[in-house]
Amino acid sequence: MNTGIFKYCVLLIVLFISINLTAQESWWKDKKFKSEKAKSQYEACKMAFIDIGNGFKFKNPATICNYINIDILLNIISFEKGYYTKDQALLILEQFMDYFKIEKFSFQKSYYNNNYAFAIGKYKYNIGEGTRNLNLTVSLNYKNDNWIIDQILIN
Repeated sequence: MNTGIFKYCVLLIVLFISINLTAQESWWKDKKFKSEKAKSQYEACKMAFIDIGNGFKFKNPATICNYINIDILLNIISFEKGYYTKDQALLILEQFMDYFKIEKFSFQKSYYNNNYAFAIGKYKYNIGEGTRNLNLTVSLNYKNDNWIIDQILIN
């Protein structure tokens, strides 16, 4: 293979990956912190949202449920509404994802403070002849050095 073509292909791949990563994280604002502990807590929150987002994006509700401690408030299109255990939430999210077949998911914006954070995203799904959108909000609480899902709202 010609080295010029190889270098061009590598450059295109690197450019594509960097644009894709930038687009995926535009919803999360980087901040500066005075202590390593505060920075670590902030980064752990970001990673929790990335994991949860990937759980929706790749139809893996078990990944989402890793961030549920005892119970969670679910409000899914006002049909499933209430507090559920981790196992119940897993079943409800599996049923939701089976019916509303994911086409694309991404977070649009987020908010963070020391003990609470939320992110708002779009859940695009394909049903019948077209693609439709649902709004999805996930809120987290910081308890016992872990970020835990407090609630998931889908409407």
